[in-house]
Amino acid sequence: IRKAEEAQKEEALRLEREREEREAEEARREQEEEERRQREAEEALRKAEEERKRKEAEEEARRKAAEEEEARRRAAEEEARRKAEAERRHREEEEARLKKEEEARRLAVEEARRRREKEAAAEQKRKQKEKQRSFNEKDESLKKKEQAKFKEQRFKKLAKEAKSRSQKAFNMMTKASNHNVTNQNNKNKKTRAELAKEAEQKPTARPDHADVFQKKIKQVDPTTYQAPVFKKSQAEEDTIERALSQILPLSQIPKTNVDKLIGAFQKKDYTAGSEVEMYTQEEASVGPDEEDEYFFVVEKGTLSVEVD
Repeated sequence: IRKAEEAQKEEALRLEREREEREAEEARREQEEEERRQREAEEALRKAEEERKRKEAEEEARRKAAEEEEARRRAAEEEARRKAEAERRHREEEEARLKKEEEARRLAVEEARRRREKEAAAEQKRKQKEKQRSFNEKDESLKKKEQAKFKEQRFKKLAKEAKSRSQKAFNMMTKASNHNVTNQNNKNKKTRAELAKEAEQKPTARPDHADVFQKKIKQVDPTTYQAPVFKKSQAEEDTIERALSQILPLSQIPKTNVDKLIGAFQKKDYTAGSEVEMYTQEEASVGPDEEDEYFFVVEKGTLSVEVD
């Protein structure tokens, strides 16, 4: 029994030791499992941290790459802008240079044209002066001949008129001396000297020259007469007024009459070498055998006058 009890105790101790060993083994296993899980958790955390760092590094790399790309793009754009600006300035400078050259050429051509025109005008003026001088010399020669002819005719006419007056006076004196005139009133009786003096004082008939100042002026009714009016510029009116002021006392003529006189002038253009019309037939105002003379104001040009 004692052996059995000792065996039983030994068995119980053995079982107790085995249970304690199992429990220790289980505790060890649980600890190992816990440590394994802890290691796995730490490994997972480490891997997660590494993954996060890797992602951050990749993100940082991508950001830096994007920044570098943006910087390269901006640098390329800046370079392109500088090139475009340089090309634009070059084009503008080239256009300015071309414009200056074109302007210089235009000015040179214009200067040459003005010089040619000036030379042509000077040459034309010189020719006109020579022509005018020749014309003046010819006109002066004609005037001298006409004056000599007129003086000769005038002298002959005056001599003839003087001879006629002398003959008339002599006839009257002879008639008065050969006839005895009786008159109740002796005061009316004239002596020979008085008769001769009266004969000398009688006016002689003036020669009928074709002179404007001796031509009769037609009489018109001022209440019904309407002067013609032709449209003119202010410069033309001033030219006519200056011309009239040299031959008429315009300051003593009413302004309305001066305006009517200026308005009645009609402008006419004549080509070089053409003949200017001197007379006109106005059947409504004059007779068929009468002629109206024009009054001329030459605005520009040169006229030659021939007197028959």
